[in-house]
Amino acid sequence: MSNHRIPAVTYVPEYTAIEVAGDMLCSCCFQPADAVVRPLKHCAACFRVAYCSPKCQKFDWKHRHKHFCSQYQKVNEYEKHTPKASSLPKLIKQKSIKEQILSTHDSGHHEPCAACSNNIFKKEVICEVCFRTPYQAATFKLFKSCHGCGMVRACSDACKKSLHSVHPPDECRMLRLLRATERVQIDYHLDRKKLFSSEQLMVPTEGPRRHYVPLARYGGFADYNRGISMEYTDTPDLSIMHRQLANTFKTSEPMAAEAVGQLVMEAQSIVLTVIAGLEASIPDITTRRTLEIHFVGASRREHSTRAMLEEVLHQFPALKDLRIYYVGPEANFVENTEHNWACNACQARGCRRTRALHAVRYHDFLAQNPARRRPDLVVALNTGWSEVETSSWAPTLQAILKLKVPALFTAYTKQEAERERSFQRNLDFIVDVQPNKWRGVIPIVNIALRDMFNQIAVYSSQYWYIAKGR
Repeated sequence: MSNHRIPAVTYVPEYTAIEVAGDMLCSCCFQPADAVVRPLKHCAACFRVAYCSPKCQKFDWKHRHKHFCSQYQKVNEYEKHTPKASSLPKLIKQKSIKEQILSTHDSGHHEPCAACSNNIFKKEVICEVCFRTPYQAATFKLFKSCHGCGMVRACSDACKKSLHSVHPPDECRMLRLLRATERVQIDYHLDRKKLFSSEQLMVPTEGPRRHYVPLARYGGFADYNRGISMEYTDTPDLSIMHRQLANTFKTSEPMAAEAVGQLVMEAQSIVLTVIAGLEASIPDITTRRTLEIHFVGASRREHSTRAMLEEVLHQFPALKDLRIYYVGPEANFVENTEHNWACNACQARGCRRTRALHAVRYHDFLAQNPARRRPDLVVALNTGWSEVETSSWAPTLQAILKLKVPALFTAYTKQEAERERSFQRNLDFIVDVQPNKWRGVIPIVNIALRDMFNQIAVYSSQYWYIAKGR
């Protein structure tokens, strides 16, 4: 089947903010609104999606929107008869009700799922000042956008005049970069058309380091990437590399180079967090020849940057055999478990990098494989186990405790990480709860955060700690 017959939604990121907005890109071909000939035309029934042409509208109806439209209309009906939220907690409650309406259906189709609904309403358009939505008026109308970021909206001229009081300049700059990053990420996938692949834009290094430098010596991503760039290309200016990479695919985003930099660092976040964990918890890591790492509660995020685990081989040249296991109910991706994924330079040194996926809970995985060797490091990223499904995580945490190996945990917030720590008894903390230097760099925006933390975004793996069973 040729790529032009495959829905673009198959290979672009799901439910970005610029898609959910409904007026920033075509909901079928994903071309930006300012790049199409005619103004985007909204679906006349639900007004939640828009198209650049009748052809795109017909194609998307057949392949996707017919499974959403009737549910969106039910959501709109609820909104029409619901007064605008008078406070942020009431807005959050309304969002929760809309999630339930959207994901409760008997169409026999898997979309929209509960996770999709949650993502959609976290990113839906609302007036940032008064919390009104475009669907609470008798007639649907687009809201006015912030001239700076284009992401934040106001429902009226009066609210737009007050926008500065709830939308400070640093937040505006953050959202402008997020908008660029989402646009470039979509353009990258449209250009590459990586069908059924969740791989992100990544820049792995070319081979093992000439000299070992502990990650702790670097001040952060910019410092690390500058050092790596000097070693491999003698180019200290990272913006040059980002511009060159942005020129390898078609995009009209004026901030493409900055956005590429964000995507590159986001892809590095997991592996650099893992390497930092190895260096902090395994004293002889630089001389280890074999290493086994288990990702617990693994999902698409871990799997989408799996190629970056090559950096573990590159960071520790003595390492010859690296085995990665992705374990969790969502680790249901197809994978060749026998393949040696090490790069050519590492294979020439006799290195192997293998990976395997097991779509079961971690304690069940261990019970099914009682004779297997213990991992050297367990990694559990952003699991949120102290906030949701706490009871279902209990046997997994107990199993990790019994292994008596270092276990690296990350969380979105300090409060979440400290709550997890308080639940864990009989543990030695190799690294106590602290900010993670190698956290994600792309903000995860949710207006509900303003009520709890006086901010609208968190980052993946923003806090971390490493524990070990006694």
